[in-house]
Amino acid sequence: MCWSPDLELAALVTSQPALLLITAEFEPVAELPLFSEEFGDMAPVTVGWGRKETQFHGSAGKAAAVASEPTAEPAGRDDGRPRVTWRGDGQMLAVSVLCRETGARRFVVVSRDGSRLSTSEPVAALGQSLAWRPSGATLAATQRLPNKLQVVFFEKNGLRHGEFTLPFPPDGAHVRELLWSPDSAVLAVWLELGSESESESRVQLWTTGNYHWYCKQEHVVAAGDRAVAVTWHPAADYRLLVLCRSGRLLTWEHQWRWSTAPQSSVAAVADGRRLLITPLASTVVPPPMSAHELVLPASVSAVCQGPAGAGHWLWAVTSDRRLHAFRLLPLGAEPVTSPGGCTVTMTAGGGVGFAARAPLHEWRGSCSVGGAPAVYAAWAWELVSAERMVCAAHTQDGYQLWLMDVSVPEMAGDGGVSVTPSRTVPVSSAPLIISAVGGGSAEAVVHSEDGSMTLFDTETAELRPLTDGQSGTEVRLPVPAQQVVAVSGGPAGRRRVLSLTGQRRLYCDGRPLLSACSSFAVSDDFLVVTTLEHTLLCLPLTALLADGSSVSESSWSEVGTRRLERGSRVVTAVRGDTRLVLQMPRGNLEVIHPRPLVVARLARLMDSAEYYTAYSEMRRHRINLNLLVDHDPETFATRCDDICAALRHEPSWLCVFVSDLSEEDVTRTLYRESYRSRSAAVAAPPAKVDRVCELMRDSLERLDRGRLLLPLLTTLVRHTRPRLEEALRVISQLRDAPPTEPGAVTADAALRYLICLVDVDQLYSVAMGTYDFDLVLMVAEKSQKDPKEYLPLLNELRQLPAEYARYRVDCLLRRHESALRHLAAAGADRQAELLRLVQERGLYSAALRLLPAGGAAYRAVCGLFAEHLDGAGCSWEAAALYVRAGAQTSAVDALRRAGAWRQCLQTAGQLGMPADQMRQLAAGLAAELRAAGRCADAAAVYERHLRQPEEQVACLLEGRLWDQAVAACHQARRPQMVAVLVVPALHRAAANMADTLRRISDTLTERRARLAVVRAQQLQLLSRQRCQLADGEGPAGADSDLYSDSSSVSGVSASSGSSGRTFRSSKSRRKQERKKYSLREGSGLEDLALVAACHALITEASALTEEMSALLRALVQHSLDEPAGGLQRSFAALLDALPAAAAEVWPEPAAAAQPPPPGLGPTVTSNQLADLAQAGGDAAAAQTAYAARMAQLESHLRFPPLLKKDDSWKLLCLEGFAAEPTS
Repeated sequence: MCWSPDLELAALVTSQPALLLITAEFEPVAELPLFSEEFGDMAPVTVGWGRKETQFHGSAGKAAAVASEPTAEPAGRDDGRPRVTWRGDGQMLAVSVLCRETGARRFVVVSRDGSRLSTSEPVAALGQSLAWRPSGATLAATQRLPNKLQVVFFEKNGLRHGEFTLPFPPDGAHVRELLWSPDSAVLAVWLELGSESESESRVQLWTTGNYHWYCKQEHVVAAGDRAVAVTWHPAADYRLLVLCRSGRLLTWEHQWRWSTAPQSSVAAVADGRRLLITPLASTVVPPPMSAHELVLPASVSAVCQGPAGAGHWLWAVTSDRRLHAFRLLPLGAEPVTSPGGCTVTMTAGGGVGFAARAPLHEWRGSCSVGGAPAVYAAWAWELVSAERMVCAAHTQDGYQLWLMDVSVPEMAGDGGVSVTPSRTVPVSSAPLIISAVGGGSAEAVVHSEDGSMTLFDTETAELRPLTDGQSGTEVRLPVPAQQVVAVSGGPAGRRRVLSLTGQRRLYCDGRPLLSACSSFAVSDDFLVVTTLEHTLLCLPLTALLADGSSVSESSWSEVGTRRLERGSRVVTAVRGDTRLVLQMPRGNLEVIHPRPLVVARLARLMDSAEYYTAYSEMRRHRINLNLLVDHDPETFATRCDDICAALRHEPSWLCVFVSDLSEEDVTRTLYRESYRSRSAAVAAPPAKVDRVCELMRDSLERLDRGRLLLPLLTTLVRHTRPRLEEALRVISQLRDAPPTEPGAVTADAALRYLICLVDVDQLYSVAMGTYDFDLVLMVAEKSQKDPKEYLPLLNELRQLPAEYARYRVDCLLRRHESALRHLAAAGADRQAELLRLVQERGLYSAALRLLPAGGAAYRAVCGLFAEHLDGAGCSWEAAALYVRAGAQTSAVDALRRAGAWRQCLQTAGQLGMPADQMRQLAAGLAAELRAAGRCADAAAVYERHLRQPEEQVACLLEGRLWDQAVAACHQARRPQMVAVLVVPALHRAAANMADTLRRISDTLTERRARLAVVRAQQLQLLSRQRCQLADGEGPAGADSDLYSDSSSVSGVSASSGSSGRTFRSSKSRRKQERKKYSLREGSGLEDLALVAACHALITEASALTEEMSALLRALVQHSLDEPAGGLQRSFAALLDALPAAAAEVWPEPAAAAQPPPPGLGPTVTSNQLADLAQAGGDAAAAQTAYAARMAQLESHLRFPPLLKKDDSWKLLCLEGFAAEPTS
């Protein structure tokens, strides 16, 4: 009888045999016979692919085609009882029974409702035990063959699915039961060794990885006693319970442990009597293989390796309670073989004719724990130093910590290995993990079952609680941990204890450091962590060991991250290296080099001036070579000679380094996570590339110019402005004086290398610019140019005079200023060609600098330059150059066009122009100045050169220069002109000013009234839409687009400014801007046009203050008080009305200054405004509508014009006049 996992069904096997399924209330569910000719519902279906004889049988060969089907045979020592096993989810069960005809076992898979699913295939000597893996993948059974005893696996359809062999002879062992752990990770095999009358009970624990089964533990029941029942605890995954015949109940608690030496990175994997060893610092061999293996006389129970500073020792504890000592030898050393000792066998690490790739272990001896009590259990072995070992033990006195003295001979086979407990320290709770602090410390961290952490001093045997370095509280974890590692270091030698629990939470000194942590390891500088999100995190140890640092989950916010394969876990971080060994879920190993570890190692190498090693590491890991400079720019500058000397035997490395230089500071970009401690205030050195190239070139020149010529050329090319001419000059010197020392670079090789760095056409042009035609020929021969093109040109240039040939080269290279310089030096016979070059290329200023002043060529250039400036509208400058060229007549015309009437008349006088022509010139100048609005200048011409006072006064009156006009009348001794000309002009000006004030006032009133109407209509429409929304109706009709660009207040649709094309020409944009502020009633943007018009009117009114002040004073001066008083009253009234008008047009300037609400702007719709109005009421909606509409105006129109309160224009003598001015 066997209950289902959910305790709802029970399976009973009758003697027929038949299976009976009943409920918890003992009501039958189903009954079916176990032996039937039917296979079941999962019977295989043939698809007609031929017969067995015609199919391919792989390595079995052709004999398999004619082999008969295997027949079931009975197995020996079968108790004959049926076995029932349920799948973990309770949906299926399997029943194993003996067949009455054959005496062999077969099993049947049945569903929960009692239907037959499958029947196992015939298996010879199938054992009595049967266990279904809780995960449901396979069923485990045993098979006794003539030459081996093995555990076989079946699928739920009854077909075989793998096996592994037990390390016992088939006639000397009998498997009683197979039991799966609750998490399906461990298979317990309960065996009886020996005969049925005299047998020894053992329980082996097997796990699988990378398609291989490992025997991880073997528990031997005490001699003279036998196990009568074995089971797993249902609530604890790895707690095994064994009931003995004597009545004792043995309990074994198991936890996963990773045995990896922190110093040598030696990984040890237990597999029965074999201990699989792989020194991961030397080679990586994926399991189930290993570099070498240690074969011990009994199954391995525990492995301990010394911390850093404890030597390369490895101790193995076997199931017979014996300890075996091994020492890791240097690479290439052979271990000494001792008779009767443990065997060391090279496997995948080399040997058999191949060179050894990994060091071997040498057996130094074996022993038992001396002076131990007769009955004890020991676990959690830890090697603190080469002479001390600590373990946890349980005796009749309870739980204890044993401090043991270790003695090992210097040479193998000398004997004398001993492990003797020197002190025992009782503890209240069972110790689970013991972890040595390392680093020369004699302390070890002890983690107990109750979650407490204690420090055990192996020198004084003192046990004290581990406390938090900040708060001083005792460290206690909420649940027991699976891994504990002590980290020490830093300037003050601080210590931190890292622990990982089964809930995947990482703690540091009892404080949560990271959740969802799957594994971790400690390297030289980083804490490396893998997470359940398949990410690799690297936290600097300085953050953990720093004084007063608060470590928490926020500490991971600024660390380097890297994505990993799903389920990856850290095996070890190789000390002194950048390698991180990861194990994938299927068991294979992968080695990666995390970028933070690589950068940290490079920093150490550069700080210790190991530049060759640092450079090779950068090449291997593809690190940006700029890090050589950016790591410490000042040190690089001082040690540039050392760097070049270290890399002098690898010139190509130097070339690559210089080629990779960039202005980017990689410590602030690519590798900023590794340089976060660097102050952000420290600015990167300017022009890094040029600076490094100069330093490198100086160092290369001092070292070996001949052998390091290629890096030297690279420094010339890599300048911000490549110094190609200098590089070609170096090659030219090398061509003229070839090197004689061995290994030196030739000119031809240097040129070929330079062509790899620079485009050959560009290099050809630069070579032409050197005017070295032999060098040009060398470059041209390395290019794809046709000799028929460049050879005639070079021959022609060789025959020309030197300066003229250089001029021709400069013209070809479009270096026009250089061409002008060489052409000017070619002689006076080239003047016509020089002037043509100056005029065609616009080299006027350069020519004036080169040519001697006063010469014919200089004057010709001045004339050409003057014509060019005159055509460009720079008439005054053209006149100055006309004078230099001796063309005074052209200068007079240019000055007249420039409006410089004084210089124009002066130049005309110097030219000796006749009096009538001078008068005609002055009359023309006066008319032009008067037409241009320069009335004062025109009046001066009339006064000084034409002697026409009437025209002078008329010009001044036209320019509203009243005081100067009156002065001109009296200066001409004609005071009657005041009454004839000045007073009538003042009357006309007063009348015009009055008309202007009335126009501004009336228009502003009209615009304000219309704006109020438009805004009122908008608010009414907005309120109506709110009512529609409140009644559950959506906005409809043309009014729904009130605030869009295509709407109007009257409901008449207009063209949309935002719904048209998104691309317009400049002409159409200007046209659209003019249409935008259309004052036509009913237009879509009428309110904005009215605001713009009011802004223009207020601005115009406020700008009349200065003109009004001058006019009022002139009127009072001539006793025209009444028109002056009227003007003053009208203008004062207008100015007083402007603030009120501005407040009406821009009701709330503060609201207009705010940006529009989110989602509003030039494309705001009435739906958005209606939503806002419904949420905040009419006032809020009106304010929002105002802000949205004003946002469509130009920025200066969104605010009222600035009005200054200034009454200085007023005259107190006019305060009593209230008459309106007459026209």
